[in-house]
Amino acid sequence: MASSYSFSSSLNRSSKKSTVNDPKTCDCGFPARILTSTTPKNPMRHFMVCNEGKCKYWKWLDVELVQMPLMEVV
Repeated sequence: MASSYSFSSSLNRSSKKSTVNDPKTCDCGFPARILTSTTPKNPMRHFMVCNEGKCKYWKWLDVELVQMPLMEVV
């Protein structure tokens, strides 16, 4: 059985789309859905897909986190 995780966003279907370059958006520009793999090869690994089911967006979440710039804490 697949588990899913959600995150809060201020976007909804009637609001302006976010930019496609945002790592948490699909190719449609909407917030991506975060799911968890249950396969033996990638157990408990998180990935993102198009929440609307309109594009073929699919990406491992851990790859996105590694590519995000680090914030400097002051």
